[in-house]
Amino acid sequence: MNRIEALRSKLNELEVDGLLITSTYNRRYMTQFTGTAGVAIVSKEKAIFITDFRYMEQASEQAKGFEIGQHTGPIFEEVAKQAKALGLKKLGFEQSHLTYEAHQIYSKQLEPVTLVPVSGVIESIRLIKSEEEVKIIQDAANIADAAFEHITSFIRPGITELAVANELEFFMRSQGAASSSFDIIVASGYRSALPHGVASEKVIEKGELVTLDFGAYYKGYCSDITRTVAVGQISDELQTIYNTVLQAQLLGMEGIKPGMTGKEADA
Repeated sequence: MNRIEALRSKLNELEVDGLLITSTYNRRYMTQFTGTAGVAIVSKEKAIFITDFRYMEQASEQAKGFEIGQHTGPIFEEVAKQAKALGLKKLGFEQSHLTYEAHQIYSKQLEPVTLVPVSGVIESIRLIKSEEEVKIIQDAANIADAAFEHITSFIRPGITELAVANELEFFMRSQGAASSSFDIIVASGYRSALPHGVASEKVIEKGELVTLDFGAYYKGYCSDITRTVAVGQISDELQTIYNTVLQAQLLGMEGIKPGMTGKEADA
């Protein structure tokens, strides 16, 4: 069952005739379109991707299984036109991804089609990864692993956290990543206590711990890796803290098994 068919199989239980896809991530998952503008409608009979003139050629190449529609005015108007042409009476929308303002505009344009809020529909399909997806995720993880190996020889006293972050970004892109998965965290010394210490101009000093949290955004999938390294010899106190966290991690890894929740693994 392909992704369009998997989504169609859920429309009856949702009691809708189609789904309007506005989430950037869900749009890419369903259509494979990598551009930045467009929405999709999947009904029981058709799948339509709507974008503007800039992306028509790209959408035709990437959005296989979708008819491509071009909006020349506001996209809301084209969505309404297509929904009415499909004879939809109830159109589901992603309530977690559509702003109140956009909902108001769509509601007015779509009359008499009724918008029905739904949640987690495509996300539930995304939970089960195909072999191809697993391979991409592994490749994304491999890029992050390679970046860590690279950065351990780059970190030294006298350079800034921001320089380390920039080097990680550059290296991952050189390995095929589109970008980092999120703002790279490089937190050294006293800043390593920050839960999300995005890289700063702080200079890394000898005897400090440096916490790195980064990942590669690769073919629509993200990896995420967190590591802490020592810059030269660290104090006994820092060594004790490091070893305590390491032992907790090792115990957690030993106890993790299929079927557990994240909360159970954390406990």
